[in-house]
Amino acid sequence: KLPTIKGPVTGEYSTGKKQGKRFNLFIPREMQAEFIFPVKENVKVTLNGRVVKNYTGKLALKTGKNKIIVRNP
Repeated sequence: KLPTIKGPVTGEYSTGKKQGKRFNLFIPREMQAEFIFPVKENVKVTLNGRVVKNYTGKLALKTGKNKIIVRNP
């Protein structure tokens, strides 16, 4: 939990062999945020259930809940 003027940014992280790396992040209203997670080639990344094509190690996050999953194929 990270307090900011616009409200707290919160996050959770978990990992598992089958589940991959899971990140749950909450971004307050009227705030911009980026998720930076360097990865090796050939990983599957989803953001809120949608596959991210051509993931380059950085995602723009929306306000509210953001669920990111990083898996090796």
